[in-house]
Amino acid sequence: LQHEIDRIAALVAARTRGPGSVVALELPRTIEHVAAIFGVLRSGRAYLPLDLAHPTERRRRLADRAGAELVIVPPGTSGTPGTPGVAEDMSGCIPRLELPRASDAAPGEGRSDVTLPQLTPAHAAYTIFTSGSTGEPKGVVVPHRGLLTMYDNHLEAIFRPTIARAGRSPLRIAHTVSFSFDMSWEELFWLLDGHEVHIVDEESRLDVEALVAHYAQVGIDVVNVTPSFARELLRAGLLDHRPPALVLLGGEAVPAELWTTLHDHPHTAGYDLYGPTEFTINALGVDLASGTTPCLGRPILGARAYVLDSGLREVPPGGTGELYLAGDGLARGYDGQTAQTAARFVADPFGGPGERLYRTGDRVHRLPDGGIEYRGRDDGQVKVRGYRIELAEIEKAAESHPRVAQAAASVGGAAGGVLRLHVVVTPGLDDVLLDDAFLEDVRSHLARILPPYAIPSLFAVVPVIPLTVNGKVDREALPVPRGSGTGEPPQGRAERLVAEVFEQVLGVVVQHRDEGFFDLGGHSLLAMRVVAQLGEELGVRVPVGTVMAAPTVRALAAAIGDPARDAGLAPVLVLRESASEESPLFCVHPAGGFAWQFAPLVRFLPAGVGVVGLQAPLLSGGESAAMDVDELALEYLERIRAIAPRGPYRLAGYSFGGNVAHAIAARLVEEGEEIELLALLDPAPLSGRRDASRTAAFGPEEEEAVRAEQTAFFAELRDEGGDDPDLRAAIRASRGVLGLDDRATVEAIVASHAWASGLMAASASPVTAVPTALFVAGREDPAASGWGVRLGDDAVTTVLDADHSGIVAPSAWEQIGPAISRRLEKGR
Repeated sequence: LQHEIDRIAALVAARTRGPGSVVALELPRTIEHVAAIFGVLRSGRAYLPLDLAHPTERRRRLADRAGAELVIVPPGTSGTPGTPGVAEDMSGCIPRLELPRASDAAPGEGRSDVTLPQLTPAHAAYTIFTSGSTGEPKGVVVPHRGLLTMYDNHLEAIFRPTIARAGRSPLRIAHTVSFSFDMSWEELFWLLDGHEVHIVDEESRLDVEALVAHYAQVGIDVVNVTPSFARELLRAGLLDHRPPALVLLGGEAVPAELWTTLHDHPHTAGYDLYGPTEFTINALGVDLASGTTPCLGRPILGARAYVLDSGLREVPPGGTGELYLAGDGLARGYDGQTAQTAARFVADPFGGPGERLYRTGDRVHRLPDGGIEYRGRDDGQVKVRGYRIELAEIEKAAESHPRVAQAAASVGGAAGGVLRLHVVVTPGLDDVLLDDAFLEDVRSHLARILPPYAIPSLFAVVPVIPLTVNGKVDREALPVPRGSGTGEPPQGRAERLVAEVFEQVLGVVVQHRDEGFFDLGGHSLLAMRVVAQLGEELGVRVPVGTVMAAPTVRALAAAIGDPARDAGLAPVLVLRESASEESPLFCVHPAGGFAWQFAPLVRFLPAGVGVVGLQAPLLSGGESAAMDVDELALEYLERIRAIAPRGPYRLAGYSFGGNVAHAIAARLVEEGEEIELLALLDPAPLSGRRDASRTAAFGPEEEEAVRAEQTAFFAELRDEGGDDPDLRAAIRASRGVLGLDDRATVEAIVASHAWASGLMAASASPVTAVPTALFVAGREDPAASGWGVRLGDDAVTTVLDADHSGIVAPSAWEQIGPAISRRLEKGR
């Protein structure tokens, strides 16, 4: 790693002006990302982390505003349009530097004796953008001084006690925090102290069930997460088998129940760290063992904290005021925003000449023992699952839509908060615009400007934004958004219960029995809470997969009332009903047979577009007479025409399902039908011979590997344990297996893999010329890029920063969903 750091430092130094130059990082979560951070620092330059999940235009704007002279991208990304962070993003604006491969090293390049500048603690280390109250992000410039002090603090306050508690060193540290979040430095400090840091990739860190199992398997000693994420890890069993020695918390206030759990645990310690981006990572810290109620703690090494009233006078113990910070960790200010800097970084009445205080905007209470307790904020800044968001930035983005005259954002609903947006439509527009399609257009507009975590889940049109007597937006007076469903209200006890749970978890008003969980803003983590609450109310186990298979109030109530063991395994899986006569989007399963992976796509699609999954017949005990993919396409086409007798048709397929969808499209074109869209999610083109062995592609080793993987997963399902078995069972089921007879289901999955492999080995991909969106996994060999002339001229290829399985992970859907939605909107 040191050699790579030296090489990067030399390359950066040769391509930038000198100390203080800003270098943007557009990199995935890999060890090379860590090398790039330290390489830029070693060169004397400051780095700017850019999150690949953020819209391209936003990343470009942030790099320009920071004055970046160079952007570092992964190796091998030159000339790959569609890949986040490559040519099309910065071309013509900022020079690009591909991370060097080890084999590419020139003689003497990156030697440790490269002459690099002498740095002082005042030199800038990094710039991180945070949400801005003016509607524009603010770039916080952080010098080296704060990092040095923070490291010294952690050695004595955190590292040494944890090593003593664990009884060994080095320790294993899990790195799950986004590199665009300054909290990600916590793990890097451990690395500097000689410990192992395990970087969890983008897809794995979002699968809490698999993550907990991985932690137990490799023996992770320290995790560093937000309280929201920590609660999900604990629900998934983090403290049950091989608990870590330390859970570091930061980014948001710690709930009382999480504090108590870690305070009382005999083998795991909890430590909470508080600090805004404007004060290097952390300013206050507290060992959870020191008290029984949540507080922000006391100042860390080199930090000073004051609780002041409006006249900048200290409030006495027991009083409440605004928290101000000073000391080594203080940032320089906001890059290029002198007015904003002056408003927040004020003269320090307790310090020497020229010293400053940072106004945090946090209302806090001074405890008699000297601790500081968080009491909330008086402005429009909120924290949602650890992300700091200024509501004004969301509102300004919404008001840039040509049909939005005014907007008000707020937080409510589910634990951790659900972002909501109320808009006033520009006067003079027809009422026809005030429908679901209009609100979806507003959402798509925001997705091109804001990071994914800042896009509201719920939208509503109101005639006027309510104001307080002081003329400020009265967010508490905003009506609770309701869903888009129409028709009958929930019927019977089961439907009313499901509707109530949806309302509690999502913070919405559910008026109709056909409103869908995903349409209302739900996602996988919230689905876990839905089934947990239903389990508590009904006294029965409700797997998360049931929500995937039956997401509407009516369907979920029916599934709970009829515990058929084959629920969700039928050949046709309706993920969202169509609200018009137009064809739904038909989504074809991968080799494992399930189509529930397409459920996250629902919330991205235009209102009224149905989503129907086509699943392998073997899962429900059926059979297929198909001898190759073309024959299977004919079988599936019968299912499609039973639902949509006429086109234009919309098709999608993941992996093997992409091959089947492609063959269906070719057949429909031969029959004179129109294809509006063919979306292919990383399938490899087929070139098998018609007389090829139908079993050659899936031998005993592959069969045993699939069986072992699925058997291990079902073993986890049976191991309920813990204090809340219903909740734990629901979380374990969230990977999509629907709580069925494990042995039978494992064999069905194995058989489906073997069956799909045989069909592919006997098939060759046809040639089509239909509107096609091909999504390729950029982290693997680009087999899917071999489609070439098989797709015709009307095909757009997008390369994603994901591996093959990650194509259907949440971060990938954030890119795939809007892209498919835009293509469907064009055809309407």
